Amino acid sequence: MRKIFSVVLVTAVFFVLSANTAVARRNERRLTDYINNMEVCRVCILDFKNSSGNADASPEVHRQMLVNALRQRTSHNFMIVDNPSEADIVVNADIKKFLYSEEDPVYDGIIGMGMTPVNPAGLAMDIAMDQNYVENDIEYDITDSKGRKLWNGTVDSNVTKSDMPLNDAVELVGQRSARNLFMKCFKKDR
Repeated sequence: MRKIFSVVLVTAVFFVLSANTAVARRNERRLTDYINNMEVCRVCILDFKNSSGNADASPEVHRQMLVNALRQRTSHNFMIVDNPSEADIVVNADIKKFLYSEEDPVYDGIIGMGMTPVNPAGLAMDIAMDQNYVENDIEYDITDSKGRKLWNGTVDSNVTKSDMPLNDAVELVGQRSARNLFMKCFKKDR
């Protein structure tokens, strides 16, 4: 009786988790399918909000990095517009977390080869290296012109680099955030 109960429980958990994954995959495809049907997609990127409480977050720089990344994309033809009523999609973003540090956090796993929890050499190397660190979490809401949700989610990004002043750090993490956003919301079918 215990074995049957265990098998039923494991099977139920499996189906519940796989159903959530399928729903998430379908939601991620909605934006890509919507844009693929257009020759030119007009995008309005609203001013980024900054609820991180950190004045260094520079929402206008993050917005500009996303605008630049959209203009440089070759897989889709994006045109940036200022008025949401003229747009096919509207991007609304809120910087939830922004952190810049002169010192790289110990063992963040961002220095390259050999970084595993069981590799003491990688840990020693991370401690010994003098690097700057920046990270952010940005919550995106992407809607169509009628306000219907096409995609939403949080994109977290970080950059570790030697000799990275704050101004460079904001631009670099903004570029990384735009790239991570594209990877999350413009996934191709497997």
